[in-house]
This record gives sequence, C-alpha cells and structure tokens, in this order.
Amino acid sequence: MSPLESKAIKNVSRDDGLILNQRPRVVAERPGINMSNSKDNVNRPPVDSRHVKTASARKAGRDDSNSRDIPTLSVSVHDKVIPIKYNSSISYDEASSALESRPFCQWIEKVSRVFGSRRIDLLGLEIQSIDFIDQRVDSIKLKVESVLKDDETEIKDGEMTEICWLRDFSVGILIELDCVEDDTIWSVLVDQPRMNIGAVSALELPVGHVDVDGDSVVGREITEVENSTGLTMKLSQLENLSKLAYENCSIYNASGLCPALGNCSEFVKIMYARKELTKREMASLRTRLSQMREEGASMTLRVVPLDDLWKVSADMKVVSALFLLERADIEQAKREENYTTEDDVGKPIKIGKRISSLLPTRPSISAMFGAN
Repeated sequence: MSPLESKAIKNVSRDDGLILNQRPRVVAERPGINMSNSKDNVNRPPVDSRHVKTASARKAGRDDSNSRDIPTLSVSVHDKVIPIKYNSSISYDEASSALESRPFCQWIEKVSRVFGSRRIDLLGLEIQSIDFIDQRVDSIKLKVESVLKDDETEIKDGEMTEICWLRDFSVGILIELDCVEDDTIWSVLVDQPRMNIGAVSALELPVGHVDVDGDSVVGREITEVENSTGLTMKLSQLENLSKLAYENCSIYNASGLCPALGNCSEFVKIMYARKELTKREMASLRTRLSQMREEGASMTLRVVPLDDLWKVSADMKVVSALFLLERADIEQAKREENYTTEDDVGKPIKIGKRISSLLPTRPSISAMFGAN
C-alpha cells in the first residue's frame, strides 16, 4: 500500500469515526509479473500532467488493437477480488495512479463499510476517464457494478450499474471578520469566473484540500485568503462546523456534506475561522482587493456583510455554512444554558453562550432570511 493511500485511508477512518473489519487491498499485475514487489511499480515514471488533462482525451488516436497487452488491476474488498478494467485510451501508469489516489482510496473505504448486516457487494469496476491537475489525480469517472447484500437474511437486491465521479474530499471555510470599533461583522467570499454556470463572476465559499501533512488546507483560493487576511488555514486552528453541528445526532457527519449524492463522491468539510480587525485594517483590506480587481486579476476576494452572504451567492456551501454555524451555536447552548435570547415569536429562550464572545450579536439564519 502506498504512503498516500495509507494516509487517505487513515484520514477517512478518523473523520467517519469508524473502524473497519478489513482494509481494502489494491493489486496491480502485468501479465506474469506480480507488481506489488516490482521496482517498476515503485519507480514508474510520473504522469505527464503539468496542466489539467483528461487521460481518455489526451490518448485519443493511439492504437487500440485487441493484441495490445493490457495489464490487469484489481482491488480486494470483503475477501473478494474485484476486477478493474480501464479504458483502452488510459495507460497502465495512469490507471495505477488513479487507484493510489486519495479520491479512490476515500471512496473504496466508504464502499467497504458494513451497516449492521447490510453492505455493498462490488462486482466489477471500470475506469472510464481520469482528470489530472499537475501530478495529482483530481477526479475519476468510474463505472460500478454492484449488488446490495444482507448477510443476515442472505437477500441480494438486483444488480446495479452506476457512473460515479470520484473527487478528493475538500474543505470549505466560513470566515468571520469582526470590526472591533463598530461591532460590524463581515465575511470573505472568492470571486472568480465559473464556466459550469456560464458566469463571468461567481461568489463562493473559499475551498481547498488537506495537504499530505493532514493539517494544512492548501489551494489557490486558500493562499489568497491567507495572504489577504493573515489567517492561518490549518485544521487544528479552525472550528469544524460539520462536527459541532452533528455531534449529538445519530448521523456522525464530521467528514462534511456531500453536494451531489447522486453523482459525486466529494464531501466538503465546513470549517470556521474568525478574526478581529480595526476599521483601518478593514479599509486597507478592501482597498487592496479593489486594486487587484482593477489590475485584471481573474480571481480575487470580496468582503461582504455576514448577514448578506446568502443574498449575493448562489453557492450552496454558503447557506450550508451559515446554517451549520447557527446549529453549532445551539448545540453548544444545550450544554451551557446560560445565555437568553428570543425565538421567532419573541419568547425568551435559553440558548447558551456562542462560540466566541461576539457571536451573540450575529444575526440568526431566520433573521437573515427575514422570518417573522
């Protein structure tokens, strides 16, 4: 098992709070050669992916004759070896990189879980395409054949065939900037073009990925936030809103929220960062960001009042983060019960202290949306 695969599996297991009975094992073989002990498996050349490339697209036009020696790949789940096919336009090295990547390791770990006596029984996998950013696997398009099995009743549902998009887990960060001189509360959104929705300007929550050290949140958007606000984006220094909001629920959701359950494996962990600024520091931040936009930067940041976030952004992560922040406050209040406010109909209720001393002044979600 590669160090990256081992790290990914460790992170997923920790986030989910689960201990698996069996760790899935990836096996890669060339005809007649066991690749698990082969130097070629350890020192294979890096994937040529200095830009975003799709493996199936960049191999177009190559000879796909049946006589080509196609190395075999498989993964072991629940003591069963699952064959893995890959598109003829994808090389063995690219397919192997996909199986060692965090998106695949995270996905196979979740698929391998047993819920009581029920589990997903994989029958076969086919890698249809792979997207790379630099030398990192960004996403995998996977055709999955499986059945839902109940070991207690020995009942199997009908065979299912689905297309799954595997993506690395990401981290979205809700930032609160408190002006200490006038008690105004602001936040920061990323402003950039988004081709998927045909927008030349789209405001969204800053998002990054966890680095190999397991703590640092990295990415272009995160770098810009750190440089502009002076915040340090490390998981150990951020509040995990997903964990705080769900910690007393039957569903332990510390790994985050899934934006598209039906077609993507990505989970977004919603974190929270807070910083106090003076009026002068806030004005300096606004001026610097305005200068960047005037100079033609394709991606910049915008400072927005916290209670206006939902009005200016179509990003579902923004509303989700605001909701989780309020729920985290309420869950903490259930433990402390020493702060009184009013509910939606004006009756005093105890909700406890907020995450920080200034949080009681933050408007509630119902107030943001104008509830009476």
